[in-house]
Amino acid sequence: MGLPNYIIQTFPPDLHKPMELVGDWMEEHSDKREDFTELKEIVRDLGSSMIELKGTVKDLGITVQELAEAQKRTEIKVEELAEAMQKGFERSQNQISALGSRWGIMNEETFRNTIESYLEEFSKEQKP
Repeated sequence: MGLPNYIIQTFPPDLHKPMELVGDWMEEHSDKREDFTELKEIVRDLGSSMIELKGTVKDLGITVQELAEAQKRTEIKVEELAEAMQKGFERSQNQISALGSRWGIMNEETFRNTIESYLEEFSKEQKP
């Protein structure tokens, strides 16, 4: 198709053929309206995808924050549990020492046997 005939006719007759060639070249190397329409659709799709991605990233940020808070709470509870266990071990040790002191050195073997049975009974209770 090239340049429209009415444009070519505005040039002198000896330039009609070169102008037709210029028109043909321009047509070959020019982007078509369909190409721009397709490009607009692609850009529109990319825009929609970006909006969805922003929402997903925001949701992930909230989820990460919630997980960090839950981890912090868990760490605090584990620390509290460790402290309670340590106090319990110390209390048990003090009670055992007190029992041993009351029974005296003469009853050491009885004391050891009693503690051994106490620990065996305790370990049986702890097993599922």
